[in-house]
Amino acid sequence: MCLNRKILLSLISATLLTFSTLSVAAPKQLTVTGASTWEPFSFINSNGEPDGIMVDFWRLYGKKNNVDIQFQLMDWPASIALASTDTSVIHGGLGYTSNRAKYLYFSRELPLQEYDVYLFTKREIKDVNLAHISDLNVGSVTASVKDEFLTTRLPSEFIRRYDTFGAMNQAAYRGDIDVFIDDLNTTKYSLYKNNQQGTFVPRRKLYSFSLHFAMSRQNTQRMAEIEKGLEKISQEEVDAIYDKWFSDIPGIESQKPSMWPHWSTYITSLMLVLTFIAVPIVLRRKSEDLKSALKALANSSERLEQVNQIDRLTGTLNRDAFYNALNDKRFSSSPYSVAVLDLDNLGDLNAECGHQAGDMAIKHLISLLRGQLSSKAVIARLSGGEFAVLFDYCDKELAIKRIDKLRRSLPSTPLHLNQQIIRLSFCYSFAHYPVDGDEGSALVTCALKKMRQLKAEKAKQEFASAEQSRMASSDAELHW
Repeated sequence: MCLNRKILLSLISATLLTFSTLSVAAPKQLTVTGASTWEPFSFINSNGEPDGIMVDFWRLYGKKNNVDIQFQLMDWPASIALASTDTSVIHGGLGYTSNRAKYLYFSRELPLQEYDVYLFTKREIKDVNLAHISDLNVGSVTASVKDEFLTTRLPSEFIRRYDTFGAMNQAAYRGDIDVFIDDLNTTKYSLYKNNQQGTFVPRRKLYSFSLHFAMSRQNTQRMAEIEKGLEKISQEEVDAIYDKWFSDIPGIESQKPSMWPHWSTYITSLMLVLTFIAVPIVLRRKSEDLKSALKALANSSERLEQVNQIDRLTGTLNRDAFYNALNDKRFSSSPYSVAVLDLDNLGDLNAECGHQAGDMAIKHLISLLRGQLSSKAVIARLSGGEFAVLFDYCDKELAIKRIDKLRRSLPSTPLHLNQQIIRLSFCYSFAHYPVDGDEGSALVTCALKKMRQLKAEKAKQEFASAEQSRMASSDAELHW
């Protein structure tokens, strides 16, 4: 009896150990949502199965990390809503915006290609200015990054919204819309697969954004674990996914170099070898001349491009170059700040001492500004005595302290001009991304508005102070 009990206990222990081992070895589960018709990024294929670049990426993640990946692909707005409310689901790939960040917790950037968003129009329509569209129908997908971009530039009545990317594309091919914005390679893929090449033309690049995975703010415990798992995926493996989808699409470059050169390369190589054998001295001289000419041309082009971006007086960026730098920050996953400064009484200084004195004052302020700020700060002259500073990767409180420190130090560092001591001052204001706006241009506008309000209040105070002094002087004269 005792022996039977021992055998029974041994069997129970072995069974429990087996189940425990199976439990440990069993893969974890992760549910990924995304768009169901956004070819080739994520979609339901003709067999009713999840497919696309995002699907391949997360399947690779599951294989690398022993995670059972399940997909729930649906309309784009529904996929975002699901990820924001269901704590067991992540969104597999979307762009960051401050509005989405209110209800979604974003990861660091995924090792996927950036999306280069272009303006597409029908072939017969020339390039258009989004700010002045009056009789064109513009397509957009509800709740997409591109829709947020369009909403800030167009009245709502000009935008035709669709719940899926596939529905918008089909509307374009039917002729229901004249203009849309989307990723360059994604649109080339769609046009090719739908035999619509040439019907819509990419006119110009608008902006780029990176992709992230995102989850509900109600449950962020798995974020670090999933991000760590991403480190097991190599760039070569990501490139192979893109090659799978884009290698046969005209106009899209392969991610990996061709293993076999074209036959014309062999002929060219043979001709070069024969030429080197026949006329080595002449070829060497011609080659050196050509290299010198190309180098001079490249240097000239580079210098010309730099000149077009630089303010001649201060050596800082000019207005256009600064706005280009801000465009590169659109939909940044990291906060940043923009400061706007305005030199006080520059007009009076120009009138009393000449424009050369005003120029010297501007250069003096820029010199002090450069000495006060780190090399990462981007400084630009907007116009006259107005300047802007982009504080990237810098805490906003620290940015404010640095500008205020410069303002307070100005009285002790005056401008010496023709044996005159000119004490300078300036007004400043800040705007912070994403609190004050999603776009760099909107941040500059916001900061300028705040600063001009401050200058108006300062002018009122100075006028009131001068009026009080005048009244006091008049009273003193009457008393005398």
